Amino acid sequence: LPGTGALRAALRRDRWDSQLLDIVAATATCCSSIAARLATLPLAEQAQAGATNAQGEAQKPMDVWSDELMTDALRPLAASLASEEREAAVRGAEGAAYSVAFDPLDGSSNLDVSLPT
Repeated sequence: LPGTGALRAALRRDRWDSQLLDIVAATATCCSSIAARLATLPLAEQAQAGATNAQGEAQKPMDVWSDELMTDALRPLAASLASEEREAAVRGAEGAAYSVAFDPLDGSSNLDVSLPT
């Protein structure tokens, strides 16, 4: 994964399990991509997506995009995934040792008033 060389080296040095190292590195890459997109988010993408998440909150397009990014990156690495944006867990890789729970974009309601998330 691009941009995670220093992180991977530090985790290898500390003898992290390779499956967990891959999950952490993929998550870091996703977080970087989400931050980059937020920095240039067009106003049109701040509108409601028309759906609600598992907590009953209105989803924004950025919530959906961030959830898909994280799910696509982590599904091949984790046994299962649980996202705040989904009602049910997502099945991951057969034989994977770890499950991951995440909120792909915490505080997205702040996008309406340009507050940091």
